[in-house]
Amino acid sequence: MSETIAREKKPVFHGWFIIACCCVIIMIDYGVGYNILSAFTIPICESTGISRQQYGIMYTMMTVGQIFTAINASKIMKKIGVLNIIRAGAVLFVLVTWYSSHVTKAWQLWLVGLLYGPTFVSGGFFALSIIIANWFKEKRGMATGLVFMSSGLGTVFMLPLANRWIESMGWQAAKFNFALISLVMIPVSFFLLKEKPEDMGLKPYGTGTATEKPPAEEDLWGYDRPELVRIPGAWFFLLFIMSVNIAGSLGSITVPYLRDLGYDPAVAARIQSLNMLSLAVGRTAAGLVSDRFSVEKSGAFCVAMSPLVFVGAILARDYSWGIIIMILCYGITMSVNSVFMTLLTGKIFGRKHFASVYGLFSGVGSMMGACSPLIYGRIFTVTGSYYPALKLYFVILICGAICFFTASRITPKKNA
Repeated sequence: MSETIAREKKPVFHGWFIIACCCVIIMIDYGVGYNILSAFTIPICESTGISRQQYGIMYTMMTVGQIFTAINASKIMKKIGVLNIIRAGAVLFVLVTWYSSHVTKAWQLWLVGLLYGPTFVSGGFFALSIIIANWFKEKRGMATGLVFMSSGLGTVFMLPLANRWIESMGWQAAKFNFALISLVMIPVSFFLLKEKPEDMGLKPYGTGTATEKPPAEEDLWGYDRPELVRIPGAWFFLLFIMSVNIAGSLGSITVPYLRDLGYDPAVAARIQSLNMLSLAVGRTAAGLVSDRFSVEKSGAFCVAMSPLVFVGAILARDYSWGIIIMILCYGITMSVNSVFMTLLTGKIFGRKHFASVYGLFSGVGSMMGACSPLIYGRIFTVTGSYYPALKLYFVILICGAICFFTASRITPKKNA
């Protein structure tokens, strides 16, 4: 009997360990490199004399670096492999985070942003989505959701920690401490992460079993990059991606916006931490729902609901319960900006040339993300408030949702 039980007991698929490695990488990459930066806005500006508009340019420089890397990522990947891209990004991330603790001039801050940009490709959605697709034929949505939610989950703990360190030791020491934390990425990417299961004599999850499903339809076909120019749906989808990149920039001004409304720094940091918790839950749920139902239906629902995060932020100026709406909807909006952007690209345009197509969409689409902090900073400089920008971005997200529904309707499936 014991032999029968031993025979029936299957080892845990190694791909879940790979998912854990991806979670660690993106948790630090986006947590330290982007999501906690709003806690440093006021301390850095006050101690260095850098204006908020100049600080906002740092986010723009991040996106410039990200755009250039994303557009060329598929070519780089063919030469050195996705795993070496992740490893190089991990080393660069540690060095940039350490250097950011020595910033005293605006140009140094912009350099930090420019160098952070490539790491969001190497340790973010582009590179890790390829690793996930290699390891998982089934449960791909769940695996994607678990990895992408980690970018927010890490911030739940890191943002209060950043606030505590800034108050007790100063922002420079806080930055240095986060550089030490980011060292974890190096052994994970160099020794633990594997590009594909075949490297270990394994097969992707969902293959070689009695319940193995045939390849997903979108895995058999796909538009190549030159073909997208001639497809109207691709242009509408690009406008959609540009609009959702705006939503990602909301986190860059949440803490200073709340402080301008009169909230204590610690309270503002806790609210942003709740936003990140909502992000973690939203991205995990997005992956599970897309597996359970369909990418199209679950993605369409979240796209339609995504503008509500700005409704909550707008209402927060006059009503404290607006913050509750913002927190609840933050996870929905950010799941569109990550999980669904990846899954919907493959669903609408196929996965045969996914790396090339997704690199183009995420790179060019990020241009709106590059403009967003500049718009926030300019509007704040002119009006003394982020409030008018929030109303503008609400309208843009509505237009983005219309573009998505148009793209999904008019883009034809290509023959395999």
